Amino acid sequence: MTVIPVEHARALVLLTEGKTAKEAADATGQTLGRIVGLARQQGWTIHPSTQKATAPMEDDSVLRLPPDVVAIAASWTEHQPEDEHTDDDVDDGSVDELLEDARDCDDRRVQSALTKAETAIARLREVYEETAARIADERAAEAARAAALAEVAELKAKLALAEQKAAEVGAKLRKTPSKPKTSEAAEVRKWAKAQGIDLPERGRIPGGVQEQYEDAHRAVAS
Repeated sequence: MTVIPVEHARALVLLTEGKTAKEAADATGQTLGRIVGLARQQGWTIHPSTQKATAPMEDDSVLRLPPDVVAIAASWTEHQPEDEHTDDDVDDGSVDELLEDARDCDDRRVQSALTKAETAIARLREVYEETAARIADERAAEAARAAALAEVAELKAKLALAEQKAAEVGAKLRKTPSKPKTSEAAEVRKWAKAQGIDLPERGRIPGGVQEQYEDAHRAVAS
């Protein structure tokens, strides 16, 4: 026994009654591609100009349906579609359904459009995935920058509070000596030599020597 949806059976019966594929689609709330696919399953062909179904010549061009399909179609009145199908309803349903219907249609224009659509969809998916990945990376980087800035702000606040407490108890903060410039480094070495401090001619000046130099010059300035 053949078991098919009642709207499919009704559409096939309409084709046997001489209705066009479009008329069958409108009457049963289905797409034109679906009707063409149903006809092909029966071994019929939808004529490109008349849009009517024709049977193979060996069958005397008579459209025949199994009795059980006709019986299913007879119950159609109890299964009317919720909305009447129109030409503007081609895009109803999912894209996958539309593509499936198009694959069942042997019209050259439909097949050409189908190939272009599948190529475009593949490209759209590729671009979308690339864009989604880029956006995710940008959001992650932005979140990392925001977290770093928040941490810096928190540390500065803690440092300011610690310096305030130190000042309240009379603690003298020791500042980290800055790296001397080339001309200043030469002056530091000259001063250190005069003070009998052993200092290499090249390389980094030890922090202790730099502090002594700065303290001595502050004392002179005051």
